[in-house]
Amino acid sequence: MMTGKLTELLRRMCELPGPPGQEQAVRNFIAEEMKPFCREIREDPLGNLIVKAGAEDGYRVGVLAHMDEVGFIVSGVSERGLIGFELMGNIDARCLLNCEVDLMSRDDTLVRGVIGNLSRHLQTEEELQERISPRNLWIDIGARSAQEVEK
Repeated sequence: MMTGKLTELLRRMCELPGPPGQEQAVRNFIAEEMKPFCREIREDPLGNLIVKAGAEDGYRVGVLAHMDEVGFIVSGVSERGLIGFELMGNIDARCLLNCEVDLMSRDDTLVRGVIGNLSRHLQTEEELQERISPRNLWIDIGARSAQEVEK
């Protein structure tokens, strides 16, 4: 069925890493999938993908969408190997606890991690009452030191 194919296509595309400024994997995927259906594909100087399909004359329809996704940028690494981060996009920090994330290394390899905070029994009463903020959350990739994170 067409619905199943479309669902699979969207799933594959949504699973590609594409934080702001690093949308190349998504752009390449869209271009490859569109090749059989279009007469022209080009990328403009800003990285936008422009695809022309259908008749030259007549009605024209534009499909506009972001290729990037909300993400994080590493802000630091603790001596114990926990990764600090800042938000790239508007994300409700309350939704981040226990989320699995993929970190993109310099060579675009993905490293799986999970977002957490200081264990409840290690927090002061004051810390337990604070609003959840990315400043008190960490990404844990299973590393035991900053040097291991760097590897």
